[in-house]
Amino acid sequence: MVPRLKHKEDGFTVVEVLIALTISTIVLALVSSIFIFVNQQFLRGESNLKFYNSVHIAQTKLYNDLRYGDDVVLTDTSIVIGFRNDEENIYTLTSGKLLLNNSELKSDGVDSLFLQNFTIDELKNIVEWELVQVQDDRKTILRSSLFLRKPNLWNSTNSMLSNTEG
Repeated sequence: MVPRLKHKEDGFTVVEVLIALTISTIVLALVSSIFIFVNQQFLRGESNLKFYNSVHIAQTKLYNDLRYGDDVVLTDTSIVIGFRNDEENIYTLTSGKLLLNNSELKSDGVDSLFLQNFTIDELKNIVEWELVQVQDDRKTILRSSLFLRKPNLWNSTNSMLSNTEG
């Protein structure tokens, strides 16, 4: 028998390296799956934000134009809203798309944005409409109504106030 000297060797054995590599791989897989999940949720949230922001902008624009407009003319394919400074906004319904002065109100990624059930009840001075937006398999409908002020009532109220002040 040949005597061998035992030397103290520093380092890792192959088994230790394989175990460390396996544990590192498992941890990395868990962290990457969490990252991918969070990233998908962020992208979905951003898409929802753009989707609802687009319909909100169109809704606000139409609402404000109807609210501050002086004259509203409704036809089968358009809504013309006139203002005191001789400006007018023309909302046109063309092929299921809502256009404002011949440019689309919808933003990128939205398949269609259109009005439906637009009615003016002159007895009650109420304008009602539904704004529908479609993107892929999502659809949202915003129903709105606006009570129109009567200019004659405002004039008579203003004249009554000016008479009581003087």
